[in-house]
Amino acid sequence: MTDDPSTTPKPRLSRRTGETLPPPELRALARERSEARRAQDWVEADRLRSIIEAQGWKVVDKGAEGRVIRAHPEDVIEDDGSIRHGWTGAVPIVDEPRTAGPVTIVARATPDADDIARLISRLTDAPTGTQVLLVADAQAALPGDLGAAEVVRLSGTASPGVLLATALRRARTPVVVVGEGWPAEATAERIPGLIRLLDDPHVGVAGWWGLVSSDLRHLSPADATTGDPVTVAWPGMAFRTADGLARDPVDEGFHDPGMLAAWWSLVLRDEGPDIPPRTARALLDATNAGLSTPLRDRAVRRDRYRIIDRFGGRYDLLTDPIAADRSRALHR
Repeated sequence: MTDDPSTTPKPRLSRRTGETLPPPELRALARERSEARRAQDWVEADRLRSIIEAQGWKVVDKGAEGRVIRAHPEDVIEDDGSIRHGWTGAVPIVDEPRTAGPVTIVARATPDADDIARLISRLTDAPTGTQVLLVADAQAALPGDLGAAEVVRLSGTASPGVLLATALRRARTPVVVVGEGWPAEATAERIPGLIRLLDDPHVGVAGWWGLVSSDLRHLSPADATTGDPVTVAWPGMAFRTADGLARDPVDEGFHDPGMLAAWWSLVLRDEGPDIPPRTARALLDATNAGLSTPLRDRAVRRDRYRIIDRFGGRYDLLTDPIAADRSRALHR
């Protein structure tokens, strides 16, 4: 027997902020936790915090007291019955084998519905069983004809990191490819070639374009004269779904897609400091596959430091041994 929605108590809202107040049982746990902290019983305090956080709330401490607030925005039910998720963790995760087709093409829906319409039209010759996954925030506009595309609606901003995190939760195929900003030469007929690059177990990430680096601090387009790519560019970045899940979570704080692609490429290539890294491969010649935003932008500089903080000393990830030795000596 199901509950009658009309008799379900509505959540209480704060008169001051309008935010949803935590249920009574969580407020009781917060009081117990405050008592444990006053008694310096840190084990019990941490246990109670874990219980609260597991239910989507967090504790903000002020002195010996703590108040409970939502850790993430709530899901919103739209007028048409669709759900707009408050955060990526609320997006249902696929709990079946990721073998429903060859590849998932994932893209953000922009405020211009024509962007997605063009992408869908270009995928008419994609391999049979290709999954098209669209991530749409409140500012996104979707075309009237979506074909068989799956749409995940979010109430927050669909940043590049959010796009990848959502793809890992919803991809039903062994390979994920980013479908944003594809060049004209990257037609749907080339998608099997992109997938075949990942047939080699030594390849960690593939893409339309490759990038090289002499110090993991600066990236430039790769071509036949520059050697193997260190990372790949954002448009057409391809990776195995299983590899992404094994290295989850994605850093959703990245604002620049080019920087995120560099970071995620290194994450996927990295097998640990004592194990030879996997390689990156590019399908197309790189002619203008640089970073998507000038480095003078403050947000992009923060993204660049994210890469340096994690990989700045990992010269084993460089593909040019001479450059690796020089960088090691320079930054020692």
